[in-house]
Amino acid sequence: MTNTDKLIAWLHKMAKLSTVELTGRFDEASRLSLTRLVEECIPVCPVPSDLDADEFADWILGLRKSEGEWNRALGAAILKAEDAGERGDSAVGAEGLTVFAAECPWLPLREIAQREASRHRRGEKG
Repeated sequence: MTNTDKLIAWLHKMAKLSTVELTGRFDEASRLSLTRLVEECIPVCPVPSDLDADEFADWILGLRKSEGEWNRALGAAILKAEDAGERGDSAVGAEGLTVFAAECPWLPLREIAQREASRHRRGEKG
């Protein structure tokens, strides 16, 4: 498991907690974990250095929602690409994944889309 995988697993675990539980878990270690997660996965929106417990909870829940939405969108883009490939139009599938990668703020999801786009450009089957 990569460090990024560990950080995303940490996010998923934390996001299962209530807002009250999240604010109760806020400390320097959790702030640092959040900061590392953002730096590695979604660096377009840095964590403020003066984050408080309520903001920490908002960040956790917001990031989990965002990651889930982008993850579902990636799944849909991969399925569309597979369908296009089945129709013999791998270039269309690759283009859709390339557009997704350009728009997605989550680096791990962007990397998956880029790998899948390359695979479709080569015309490989999934």
